[in-house]
Amino acid sequence: MLYLKIGASKGDLIQIQIWLANMQDFDAMNEIYDAWIKNYPMWEVL
Repeated sequence: MLYLKIGASKGDLIQIQIWLANMQDFDAMNEIYDAWIKNYPMWEVL
């Protein structure tokens, strides 16, 4: 995760962009995302 290389943390994120090749993967991705980050920044799925 690139943000770790500059000394940032998940709490510093203000936007997350996720690209899915198949929208059928959305539910699985969303479950992982919910477990990974608690204070939700703005995000979009393309």
